[in-house]
Amino acid sequence: MGTGFSGEIVTGRSAAPLPQAPVFRRAGWSVSAQDVRPGGWQSVRCGYGGSAADPPSVLRDLVAWTRAPACAVSVHGGRYGLARGLTPAGGWWEAWLNLDAAAEKLAEVPDDVSDPAMWIGGPGFAAAVARKRAALDAGVPVDARGALAWARAAGFGGDRDPARVEAVLRSKASSVEPLIPALFAALGFPPASPAPSNPAASNPGGPHRPSDRPEPLAPRTAVLR
Repeated sequence: MGTGFSGEIVTGRSAAPLPQAPVFRRAGWSVSAQDVRPGGWQSVRCGYGGSAADPPSVLRDLVAWTRAPACAVSVHGGRYGLARGLTPAGGWWEAWLNLDAAAEKLAEVPDDVSDPAMWIGGPGFAAAVARKRAALDAGVPVDARGALAWARAAGFGGDRDPARVEAVLRSKASSVEPLIPALFAALGFPPASPAPSNPAASNPGGPHRPSDRPEPLAPRTAVLR
């Protein structure tokens, strides 16, 4: 069985095509259009292309370029992800998606284990996974509140129940990717649709100069249900 997608799914708000944001070119990431939402919101799928760029650094640069909140979900083999969000005012949140799969990867190997390959799959591994899963679950309420604060800074989420966000963060799925749009829906974002086909949109050196800033969009204050 092949592995799933590994890379970033990045969402931001811009009047210009998001794949043309110069931050992706500087990071050495390959970018393709994914979907769009009303109000200039766009999502792109990014591959690292051998780059060691730090996703939080790219997220900070993207927020500075768009002057709007942005979110990046680091997807690992299609199984689990780490969502991170940032606002221009510096508001930051992060949350794991697909906690069971994340706990298996994040479980800590005890110091007295000489061969981790033999340890994985045994009772000690199962206990370590259970401890990590419990720790991740304990952080879900705080993570959900942080995500909602970010969504409100983006103009959404004002009437959303944190319990709905928590339910998404605790969801179990064979692939993490369906949980990403589910999270945005729980945060009050409108549904996405496929981005229009535009060959130049995936080329950071296309018609727009990479140094150009997008035209500012009018501030969003309405809360969408």
